[in-house]
Amino acid sequence: MPYTIPDIAPRLHVPHELPVDVTAFLDLIAFYVVQGGPTAEEEIMKREENNSHFAFLHAPWNDPMQLYYRWRLYSLLQGDTLLKWRTEPYQIERGNEAYVWVPPPAIPSGPECLLDAFQAHTSVYKGSDKNRDLNVKESPQPVPSASWLSRMSVSEGAFFVTLEKPAAAEWQQLLRMEHHVTGLAAPHGMPLEERVKALTAILLDGELIAQRMVFAIEHQKAALHLLSLVLDEVVRLAYDSAKPLRPTDEHDDEAPCGTCSPMNRGQSGDLDNSPCGDEAFYAAARCCMCLSYLFTLNDIGKNGGAAPLTEEEIVAIAPSYESAAAAPQLLTTPPLRQATITTIVIVTTTVLVVALPV
Repeated sequence: MPYTIPDIAPRLHVPHELPVDVTAFLDLIAFYVVQGGPTAEEEIMKREENNSHFAFLHAPWNDPMQLYYRWRLYSLLQGDTLLKWRTEPYQIERGNEAYVWVPPPAIPSGPECLLDAFQAHTSVYKGSDKNRDLNVKESPQPVPSASWLSRMSVSEGAFFVTLEKPAAAEWQQLLRMEHHVTGLAAPHGMPLEERVKALTAILLDGELIAQRMVFAIEHQKAALHLLSLVLDEVVRLAYDSAKPLRPTDEHDDEAPCGTCSPMNRGQSGDLDNSPCGDEAFYAAARCCMCLSYLFTLNDIGKNGGAAPLTEEEIVAIAPSYESAAAAPQLLTTPPLRQATITTIVIVTTTVLVVALPV
């Protein structure tokens, strides 16, 4: 007869909301302890006794970092991987008083991160007819890409370096473009085509993309974390695109969600200043934003992987820079790992297929 975990047994919930730099470090230690054998952890504890980064090894059993590390170690020893693990609760020992370990929820990785966009929740909106409800599906929020990119990095034996908080905030500010979209979203007496053209010129501006590229090269030690934040923005756009739209005309609950009914159009039949015109504008905006991120990745890949310039080449092009002194620092940085760029571009291209309007 198969063993059943008693309901009264105490539960230990493995933390799943630790910062990505913490989980990446714990994953790396567990990975090397499994590779090194039974004495590896003891050797680390002795060698790093005074190193605060390894203080979790001496922490109480219920310390969040200790819990996560012990679960990860056991999980890897049972044949799980850093990206795929069993989520069913388990007991290491049997009995009513033995702790039941509850693993973290599974995380999607790679193109799988798009699947949840279509696992919709249902919300109910009231139509003009009180006897009928309109069910509108709303997508959940995507999981941060760093949660799986960090584990992918560790599984290859590399440490996942994260940006400092100020640098991460600056990078996210460079990536955000919603304020440009909002500025042109409200009708300004401009036809839809002109608004889209103006928005395209702003979002695909070469100077903006160059600023991102320079920032990425200067912070390439945290390349995976940096690019994961780009991917977060693209995936978020894909999630937004997968959301059905609530009908904006409360008297037109017959209209299929996300479609334009005749009552939603202006008297002239033009969509520019109608709700459907806004829908077309936002679809075009998502397309431009996705392309802007893809161009950014392309520039980072080309410039990050380029061979350093010689001193003669730097001297020749230095006058074209506002600050000649900054040129050597920018142009002599080591190349980014090509595998990193390739992985992000593949996933981003997959996201573009979903996010771009059809």
